[in-house]
Amino acid sequence: MIGGGIGTRITSQGEFERGLAVALADPSRLHVMNVLLDPADRSAGMVRLAHRLAKRVSTDRP
Repeated sequence: MIGGGIGTRITSQGEFERGLAVALADPSRLHVMNVLLDPADRSAGMVRLAHRLAKRVSTDRP
């Protein structure tokens, strides 16, 4: 459907910066960046979003 793309595994700030630069320089292909973060590295906003989303997808509700 899309014709393929590029997948990049990101594990550091440097890899993120390089991967983003490559993606932005290549508008002809889809670029997917799999960014692996330390579980403890999260902002207060991300924690709030996760709690709100968890309430929506909870299987405990009837």
